[in-house]
Amino acid sequence: ATIGLLIWIFAWKPENCNASWISLPFSFLLLFMIGWPLSTITALITIRFRDFSQMVTLLLQALWYVSPVFFLPSMFENGRIKWILDYNPVYHLLCLFRAPLLHGELPLFINYVYSLGTALILGIAAVFFLKASEKKVIFYL
Repeated sequence: ATIGLLIWIFAWKPENCNASWISLPFSFLLLFMIGWPLSTITALITIRFRDFSQMVTLLLQALWYVSPVFFLPSMFENGRIKWILDYNPVYHLLCLFRAPLLHGELPLFINYVYSLGTALILGIAAVFFLKASEKKVIFYL
């Protein structure tokens, strides 16, 4: 998907290929820092509750619809649902990639703060889950 996006940018938006791309390695690092503990937590829950993988599918689908993936974030700013963007970690993670690639700008500092905070919270939760289920995991396998 990333290669397809880069081809699209080089073909239709070559003006976005600028110094803002320097932020992308840190954005990928934040994506990894969020993905690793999230996968650890879901793996530990799935070991105990086998039907959790189906619930994750439903949760991700719901998260997909409240995150501006295929539509503009300005659609949320009208009315009383702007809080969905403000507290949605997926939106801030999307902004880390969307700003340099699609707009040729550096991401906002608040996007880094929310993404780093999400990574920190998930990391602490993953350590807690690992410590809590360390001796019981073998019995659920």
